[in-house]
Amino acid sequence: MQMGFENKRQAWLLLSLGALLVSLASWELFGSSTPHAAVASSASPSTVINAAAHSKSPSDAIASEPQLRIGQLARAENTQYAAGGRNIFSLEAEPVVIEAPIAPARPAEVAVAPPPGPRPLPPIELKYIGYTRNVGETAYKAVLAHNDESLIARAGDTVFHRYKVVSVQPATIQVTDLSNRITQSLPIIEK
Repeated sequence: MQMGFENKRQAWLLLSLGALLVSLASWELFGSSTPHAAVASSASPSTVINAAAHSKSPSDAIASEPQLRIGQLARAENTQYAAGGRNIFSLEAEPVVIEAPIAPARPAEVAVAPPPGPRPLPPIELKYIGYTRNVGETAYKAVLAHNDESLIARAGDTVFHRYKVVSVQPATIQVTDLSNRITQSLPIIEK
């Protein structure tokens, strides 16, 4: 019976990679295995503090510990904070002189032009000459003129490739200019 490890070289390589992976994972989880870490894990906290204090020289221990500097604290407490360009983050900085502005940053009054009014509607170049209705029909047809041409159109027709007749009544018609999408009423022209 074979176990799947026919190639011994691949089996040893797999085994060594697995061991490397386990050691890296334990190093990431538990930290490095230095002698200080071993002492810290087995000793009480007071022993670790005493061991760290004896391992360094006294000047190193004093330099690494935070200290309260009473003289600088008293100078900072006695400082009067007032506007005037002083750097509040430095005790030794000289006050900065800020010159008066030459002119205001914004003009006193800004002239605002009123918004333009609505544009005048372009005139529709059709003329409503009259209307007609066939016998038995209820819808009117409009007789329209444009330049020298005239034609008859009913509601919903597009005339001269630009205008659409919306509704036809005996006194007026409504026409939409398809290029501007504007609807206007045109009265009948009296002769």
